[in-house]
Amino acid sequence: MSKEVDNIFGKIALILVFGSALLHGWLSVLQYMVHQEDILLPVDCILFVAAAAAVILSILTSKRQVRIRIGHAMTAFLLVALLISCVPASVYFEKNMFYSNRIYLLDTFVTLLLFYPLGHYMGRQKNLTPLRFYLHIHLAAWTGFMIFAIKTAFSYKDILLPAGGALTMGKYMIGLHFNCNTNTTGLIQMIAFLGALLLFFWDKTIPGRVLSGAMVLVNYLGAVLSFSKTSLVVSVLGAGLMVFTWVNRTRAERGGKKQVVTAALLCVVVLLVINYAVTQAYWIGKEKRNKPSAAGEAVETAAVLQNTTPELPDPFVIRAEASEPEEESAGSNGGFLNRFLTGRPEIWKASVKAMFVDPPQRLLTGISPKGVFVAVFEASGGVHKKNTHNQFLEIGLALGIPSLIVFLCFLGYTIRNMIRLFRNRETDPVLLLLPVLFAMLLLANMTEATLLFYQFPSGYVFFFVCGLLNERGIRARRSVSAQKASQAG
Repeated sequence: MSKEVDNIFGKIALILVFGSALLHGWLSVLQYMVHQEDILLPVDCILFVAAAAAVILSILTSKRQVRIRIGHAMTAFLLVALLISCVPASVYFEKNMFYSNRIYLLDTFVTLLLFYPLGHYMGRQKNLTPLRFYLHIHLAAWTGFMIFAIKTAFSYKDILLPAGGALTMGKYMIGLHFNCNTNTTGLIQMIAFLGALLLFFWDKTIPGRVLSGAMVLVNYLGAVLSFSKTSLVVSVLGAGLMVFTWVNRTRAERGGKKQVVTAALLCVVVLLVINYAVTQAYWIGKEKRNKPSAAGEAVETAAVLQNTTPELPDPFVIRAEASEPEEESAGSNGGFLNRFLTGRPEIWKASVKAMFVDPPQRLLTGISPKGVFVAVFEASGGVHKKNTHNQFLEIGLALGIPSLIVFLCFLGYTIRNMIRLFRNRETDPVLLLLPVLFAMLLLANMTEATLLFYQFPSGYVFFFVCGLLNERGIRARRSVSAQKASQAG
């Protein structure tokens, strides 16, 4: 086959992969606002199948060598483990768990077969300017919506959404949310805030930095108004580490280590002051206005009733949440740690107990993502109607201990490649901000489980970043090896 035809197949595959990832990524947020079951979800499935088929066809017809990294093998293991987990789960629940997990299967396959390889693809590109423009466009679009959301929050009114529910600060779940939990809003805003901050350092022009700076401020305000403790802590800590990393790499030689620490601390202090000022402004304004409308109360009451249901809804209409409002009451009893973590230690204990039900089968193959909710509910004696609220426990319970070990190895593999980037003085300082994003997403998922299965944007960002860092880390190692060989010769 000619090189021209080979390139055509490759370009078609690349366009379909980017298109499928783009649609799936936006649906993870739009699912809370618009109905997707009739049109958007089928299009999402069809586009993913077309992208996968195009990639396979491109590989079969290409004369180029296909690069299979260690990370690809480990993510492939997780995909196979996910399929296997549905078999014993079907026996346990006495129903077709492949069908029950269909949305989780699609989301995990898109995450590991599209977003992670796309990260590797971008890692092979010398010029990442197209990625920067892509992030600018999509973050600007989201920031526009967030401006409207913040304005709505300070108007103390509710805006009804096409998918049901409302864009509201709520009455029972106090905090900015749009037909989802407040911690889900916080999770999205944390990603948008740190992404915009990364762009601020990445941009070299004054207009670009002004736009990025505006997006940083707006999305941080959105995170503050979500009243999500996890998102606030991770956002502030992540921003401080980004500033520390950037200044340390670009200015330390001129100003010394004191300048590095001072800049990071100043960033943290400013963000905390903004958080306090915005929070106080909201509550002062709220006291001067009437209570939420009856329509808003009805929307919130419906949300609470839905969250107290012991069975998960059909996955075609499920809206996975980063956490649930009952956690506040769940953490009201017990020791300080249990109260501080709003009952999560109790959920973790029940999750570990659930793993050892019917051993060794469940330890080896898990209960599938769809079965996690019910498994925790049963293991806690009917007390906790939640998932594990920890990414490691989630994978262990859903897919089994072998998969958890593979996931830990994948993280170790990625961390090793990140270390190679830090040791290479020629590494672009912007790339060194990505490990901070990697670490913050992991930290946030110590108390949540949003990196796999459940159609959260955090999972796509995480695995895309892992792919990019792994590819660049491998190339950094080869570059150093080549330089040593050249010097020795």
